[in-house]
Amino acid sequence: MRRMVGILALLAVGSFAPSGAAAQSLKEPSSGISFEVRREVLGKPSTCVGVGLRKVLVVAKVYAAGLYVADDTGRASFRALLDANGGNVDAVRGTAKLYSWLINGDFGKAMEWVFVRDLEKGKMAKTIRESLEREVGDLNAPDIKDAADQFLAAVDIPLKKWQRLMVVQRPGWEIVAALDGKQLVKVRNKKIAQAIWRIYFGSRPVQADLKKNLLAQIGNLQ
Repeated sequence: MRRMVGILALLAVGSFAPSGAAAQSLKEPSSGISFEVRREVLGKPSTCVGVGLRKVLVVAKVYAAGLYVADDTGRASFRALLDANGGNVDAVRGTAKLYSWLINGDFGKAMEWVFVRDLEKGKMAKTIRESLEREVGDLNAPDIKDAADQFLAAVDIPLKKWQRLMVVQRPGWEIVAALDGKQLVKVRNKKIAQAIWRIYFGSRPVQADLKKNLLAQIGNLQ
């Protein structure tokens, strides 16, 4: 009898275990790094909708990433997307519509990178520059040069293991980069903002499984 009671108790605990939006954090399994599901991003309550791991040369780990959507502007925008698609999150999950919503929507969103290795000065800036050039072409074009130069100069720094770099978009196409909570730069440019998200969620993503994983918990916005 005691054994049966114990089994029933374990089942009861399991049935009430938090999942999805109810969980306190989402863990990126390969790195073991956790991201809070609910947190403030630059003073705005936000929700994590997925986590993933950035790798180079297939196996070399660079950073774990968590994607956040602002609870005010982002959640309202997502509800509008659902309403236009039958109100069913499964109807948009993993679709071009969802990725287009993330790239082109002028709402609050952010990606946080937690580095799992040191990166020497210039490494991250070079990677971002090459990715932006792939998405927008000439970074010296008059309508993007100043914003691109400011952003790239700010991230041209050495990065240490476990440091947290966050790129945040605010409504109005404002992009903020912050390292361990300290703002590095703030620019306002629609083309740069959209290009940053296309790097991860466009038709030629930097890493296909990362694109999928960073929106795997989009149902948390329901």
